[in-house]
Amino acid sequence: MHPQEPAPGQPAARPVDEASTPGAGASLSVASGATAETENAIPPRDPSHASGATEAVPRVHLECTPEQAAIICRALDFYDRVAGLGQFGEIAYAWALRTKTDRLAIDRVLTTLHALILPPDIGGHLGASYGIHAPEVPDEHRASFDLKQVIRHALWRARPESERAGYTVDAYPARRTSEKHALAECEVVAHG
Repeated sequence: MHPQEPAPGQPAARPVDEASTPGAGASLSVASGATAETENAIPPRDPSHASGATEAVPRVHLECTPEQAAIICRALDFYDRVAGLGQFGEIAYAWALRTKTDRLAIDRVLTTLHALILPPDIGGHLGASYGIHAPEVPDEHRASFDLKQVIRHALWRARPESERAGYTVDAYPARRTSEKHALAECEVVAHG
């Protein structure tokens, strides 16, 4: 099932096939635009959008497997945590999992880096960082965070109901944090 592309200037309307489940014949599609699930998202601050005016925005259609989508989510998460929020401890955590690295030695170096880069009011330890809504966090990282939320939730919806936990972070629809970018749309579709 491939959704129809919207007419120029029209928002993409892509219904989610709730019955589809990821597998060898499934793929994940991502496109920019708002969905019914995201109606309650933070409204854009651009007054032209608030009045209902729309403009033609180029679309990027990405087709990948659910496993590739999960990798994209992990990459976006790492990017946001390290480059956007200043969670440098994620670097040590990523390497310590796959190597026999001395985690404490890396923590000492990263704590020094943390203190050099982030202001003192953030704290002098690796557990301290900005939050996604902090004014110091560039909107690019909020947009990246939003994209991760959208993909993560689509992968959750595609699981069989018996494998879905309703209390995990992926169970909740994305809430827009970016002031400049609309939420993307994402669905898992079965290819047969």
